[in-house]
Amino acid sequence: PPLIGPGEWCGRLHPSAAEALGLPCGVPVSAGGGDNAMSALGCGCTTVGRVAVSLGTSGTVFGKAPAAARDPSGTVCSFLDSTGGGLPLVC
Repeated sequence: PPLIGPGEWCGRLHPSAAEALGLPCGVPVSAGGGDNAMSALGCGCTTVGRVAVSLGTSGTVFGKAPAAARDPSGTVCSFLDSTGGGLPLVC
């Protein structure tokens, strides 16, 4: 399937899927994201300056940035978040 950007829909929920899931028919369907990108949304890291610490399988620190980080040393991972901005991440 083609890549889509944040905020774009890739379709609507099919009637048979809606019935199986107990959801309304036609619910918008959008692209997903990785665990840290989704947790950034969930904990409110959608504005520059907010930072989160995630302690799970690995320990990470990440926060919203205007653009992808560029770290030649490789210490900071240059992820993008689910809103189209940067999500610099350190393990």
